[in-house]
Amino acid sequence: MSTNLSPSRYTGLYKGKGDAPGALMRMLGQGRELAKMERNRWQMNRYMYRGEQWMRARPGSGFSSGRLELLMDSPRGRRRDTFNRLRQMTDGRVAQLTAQRPPYEVIPLSREQNAIDAARQASKLIAAKWDERGWNVGGAIRDMALNGEIDGISYLHVFFDPDAGDASFIPFTADGQPVSSREQFEALQSEDPQGETLWSYKPMKLGEVVWRVVRPGAISVDPSAQNWVDCRWVIESRVFPKSVIEQQTGKKIDSILKESSERGNGNPSMPRADIAAPINLEDDGTSSGKIVPGRDEFLVHEAYIKPNAEWPKGCHLRFLDRAPNVPLLIEEYMEQDLPYRPFNPKPDGGHFVRARGTVDELRPIQQRFNRILSLLHEWLERVARPPMIVPIGAVRNQEIYNDKGLIEVHPIGDPHFMPTPSEPVAVLTQHLQWCVQQMSEIANQSDATRGFSPGQGVESAIAIQTLAQNSETQLSGTASQVASAVEWGLSRSLKLVSKHYVMPRLVSSGGVDDTVELRAFVGSQISGATDVKITASILPKSRALQFQTLMQLAPLVGQDIRPHVARFVEGSYDEFITAEMAQRNRQKRENSLIAALAQFPQKDQVYQDFLAAQSKFMEAVQLASQQGVDAMQLLASQGIQPPQILNMLRDAGVRIPLVEDYDDHAQHLRTLDDWRLSDGFDAVHPMVKQAAREHADQHKKALTGQMVGIGKQMPPPGAGAGGSQPAPKGQPSPPKQPGQSPQPGASQTTMAITGAN
Repeated sequence: MSTNLSPSRYTGLYKGKGDAPGALMRMLGQGRELAKMERNRWQMNRYMYRGEQWMRARPGSGFSSGRLELLMDSPRGRRRDTFNRLRQMTDGRVAQLTAQRPPYEVIPLSREQNAIDAARQASKLIAAKWDERGWNVGGAIRDMALNGEIDGISYLHVFFDPDAGDASFIPFTADGQPVSSREQFEALQSEDPQGETLWSYKPMKLGEVVWRVVRPGAISVDPSAQNWVDCRWVIESRVFPKSVIEQQTGKKIDSILKESSERGNGNPSMPRADIAAPINLEDDGTSSGKIVPGRDEFLVHEAYIKPNAEWPKGCHLRFLDRAPNVPLLIEEYMEQDLPYRPFNPKPDGGHFVRARGTVDELRPIQQRFNRILSLLHEWLERVARPPMIVPIGAVRNQEIYNDKGLIEVHPIGDPHFMPTPSEPVAVLTQHLQWCVQQMSEIANQSDATRGFSPGQGVESAIAIQTLAQNSETQLSGTASQVASAVEWGLSRSLKLVSKHYVMPRLVSSGGVDDTVELRAFVGSQISGATDVKITASILPKSRALQFQTLMQLAPLVGQDIRPHVARFVEGSYDEFITAEMAQRNRQKRENSLIAALAQFPQKDQVYQDFLAAQSKFMEAVQLASQQGVDAMQLLASQGIQPPQILNMLRDAGVRIPLVEDYDDHAQHLRTLDDWRLSDGFDAVHPMVKQAAREHADQHKKALTGQMVGIGKQMPPPGAGAGGSQPAPKGQPSPPKQPGQSPQPGASQTTMAITGAN
């Protein structure tokens, strides 16, 4: 909850009929009716997932009351046996969807150098904030996917909380004012590197972006919206301790209730503040008998309303469930994007709240599995301890009679055991296996993904690859839903960073704490780069399939594969991708530097000078050609080289990208070609185009030099394969000719004799 906004009235925000508190309570009631119809199903799914898989509705409670009763033993004493296959299948499906960080890219709004730099810094910021030390994006994605698979829907809430996070060390000037710009911080750091006199670090809370996953029972949404895009408002209900509300609002609960009661006099739609009401903990979907007044917990509603006819400026507010006349927080909300995003793993085309998840599909088969397992257990008990028939009135003895295995009849003779029933183990076991197979197919959990090798030898590898590809195909729909939610969450996070990261802060994490751009980070550095795009599938590939791909790509790494031996032996597909992406990103940075040449003030004059120098060079080439010699060699011997814009700019002190010996020139050329083939390249300045051509020529020359060097290391064609032809069978081989090597068909003995001669 925020503390920087003071409560006020609804004046100027609500233009509809009636009063604003009454409209809010009606909206809340309409949204609750929609969730009430699904609450029983959500609660049953959670019980099934947890392993409490025998339940029934309480007598007289009704279907939609949300009350279920757990059953441990039947009225006849029958034992309830369960083996929670449903949870294994659900967790395995979620693990496939969230096993790795999705490959993402921040898209700049333009091709200007500032926007490109902002996109690069935004990508590094996301990497630094991914784990628990930052925004915990990975954990939130897993919770979102898991709750969605259980309930059929879950909500991702991304917002900025000024009270979240630990205190950060912020630079302060000598007069006690926080440094609010990066330029000021860098100037102070250059004058006083140690921070001894002009500035110093002090702890201060700056707030942080928060990722939350909310279950559907806590959310009330617009019931008229079939799709989330059309949703006009959303209200979340949460339980807060009394002390937290009083601390953050600066007012006592009793005074808030009293003020709300005074404002609501004469309005029958307003609840009375002196009437106790139970709290429904919607986050868990269970009922609680906690009484609100005079206790330590209160139900708080937080609403986000898009601008519409009734709320022209939109509205963001918080209010107590029993005091809607006195909002705890109220402000305008002019955005068209609500801070929540629903996740439906299997959208059905109807209302997004009514979507079903994987647990809905697995539940009936898990219940059948439980019944068959109980029957098998009962049969085994009867076989192990068969019942005995004895006359009524016989003397009973614990050594003779077994537990619940007694049948009493009229005296008909001596005691004897009942005949053993027929053998049902095979039938029941096959049915259990069928249930597991059906559940694995529904959850897309093949044998390979569950750790079981289908077959042996080559057939096993082929089967693993096929099953992995099938799983990727079948999970592609849900994976796209996850990727869409992640894109929205990351994009919204960057927008919040750009808005709220005002003062410089140190962003540190593994791999980025030495990055200069993030040492004194402010939100304005990523302005113009807040759109995040998932660039590839989020599903992991089969290791066997990856290794086979590596072996197929082995000839592409060149003749010398020694630097890559460890990767091939370990099957490290990720290392290849990491190295390839590093080369690609390096060329992207070089492309950015070349594109930035368009900002050079004298670009037109430089290009005209280049054209003039090029014209003179061509005249010199024509004169040298008339002498009947190689014109280029003659001019080179005289120190005359073709003019290059890159050299002209470098001589003028402009920063120009250099081709290094550690560059993967083939990959650099592919990335450079992607830029030159784009639509925006046609509109750049001719000087930039010429610089890109010259940079590509440098990579081509370096690549040709590498190929020539490799060719010198290889034996010439036919070397090691010369020598005389082998003689016919039964005749001695002719002597080796000078300068020749034995033919491939020559035997080792012949080679030795020839060498000795």
